[in-house]
Amino acid sequence: RGVVQERKPPASLDEVLRNEGSRISFYRYCKNKFAAENIMFWEAIDQYEKRFTESGVTSREIQLRARAIVERFILDGCEKEVNLEYHRRSEIIQAYNRSDEEGVEPVFDKQTFRAAKGDIFNLMNTNFFAEFMLRNGDLISSALRRIPAADDSDAVHLTVT
Repeated sequence: RGVVQERKPPASLDEVLRNEGSRISFYRYCKNKFAAENIMFWEAIDQYEKRFTESGVTSREIQLRARAIVERFILDGCEKEVNLEYHRRSEIIQAYNRSDEEGVEPVFDKQTFRAAKGDIFNLMNTNFFAEFMLRNGDLISSALRRIPAADDSDAVHLTVT
């Protein structure tokens, strides 16, 4: 009789997104599926949320970053529009319309995009992650066991092409 190997459970989407190498692989997969805007949006929000804990970051910088996220990913017809539920998109656009171009009026906070980020995470998990892992699971799981996830100070983020 052969030796039974213990199989580790496949990586989760959260693990893949937190590891630079696997995140880039997932980005490429999403790009081939014409869905790269989802991971780009998720990452933009992740970076936006981290700005709140960094010292020296002004309210104006946060407001301008939030406006840039809305303009790039949420406004109808924008460059990398993500698929959000109507009410979620409307709430964010209403905040955007109350904000000013100079970022003086503090309209956006750390919670502004949290639900939308969760929605996009669920969309990626449901529509893309299972097939991605079917095609790349052994490679990704192996890489995640060997390479620790980068901590926030060493994180390398996707650049948009």
